[in-house]
Amino acid sequence: MKIKSVLAFEGGPLIVAMALLLACSKKDGDTEVNRAAASAPGGGAVTLSATADANNAFKGTARVVQPVSWTSNDTANVPLLEEKNVLAAMLASFTPEQLTNAKIATTFTDVLLTTGENSYLPCIRQGVKVGMLSPASQAKVLAAIKPWLSNLDTAAAALLLRTYAGELPDTYVTYANNKSAVTGNAGLFFTTSTDYVRIDGPGVWIELVCQPGAAPAKQVRYHAVFCDHPRDYAAL
Repeated sequence: MKIKSVLAFEGGPLIVAMALLLACSKKDGDTEVNRAAASAPGGGAVTLSATADANNAFKGTARVVQPVSWTSNDTANVPLLEEKNVLAAMLASFTPEQLTNAKIATTFTDVLLTTGENSYLPCIRQGVKVGMLSPASQAKVLAAIKPWLSNLDTAAAALLLRTYAGELPDTYVTYANNKSAVTGNAGLFFTTSTDYVRIDGPGVWIELVCQPGAAPAKQVRYHAVFCDHPRDYAAL
C-alpha cells in the first residue's frame, strides 16, 4: 500500500493505522497548502510519500518542497521552514571544533532513506555524539527533533519526545557541504544544493538535503525524511 499526498504531513507515526488516520483527518489549513502548491511558480508542489509493506509495517514519511516559499491569495506558504530553521540553529550552536568533527566529506544529492530501492541506513553512526555537546546544544538537538512529531496526537508526540530526550547521549549529528556556514550564524546553513544534515539516534532518524530547484531554477528545494529505527521501516 502506498499513500501519496500533497498534505503538509510531518512526523513518523508508529503504525499504519495512525498514518491513515492523520492523512484522512487533515485540517483545512493543510488542504489549503495542497491548493497553494498547485499555483506555486513553475507548478511546484509539496509532496509526501508514506509506504507500508505487506505486513502493514509503517515505513516513515518523506517530504519534498519546491519552491521553498511562495505566495498564493496573499498568503505566504513556507512548508518545512520551521524544520529547516531549527536544524540550522542546532548546527549553529556547535563550537568550531564540534562543527569540524560533525562534518563529513560525502556529497549528498538526496537523502539516504528514500521510498525507493536505493534506500539504506549506514551501519555506523557518523558525526558528533550529542552526549559530548554542551547542555545548550543538546537542547537545540531536541528542539530540532520536536517539529517532526507535530502531527502525531499529543500523547504519542510527548511519549516519543521523552524517548528521544533519553536517547540523546547516544544520538549523533552529522552534516555535509554548507561551505559558508560558521558557528553562531544559523542563516548560513542550507542555502546551496547538496547542503545536508542528519540526526541519527537509537530511535530517531532525520535527514534534510538541499537539491537543485526547477521552479524557479535558481532556488534550492528541500527533501527531508523522518522515521524511527525500531518503530518504522520494519525495525531497521
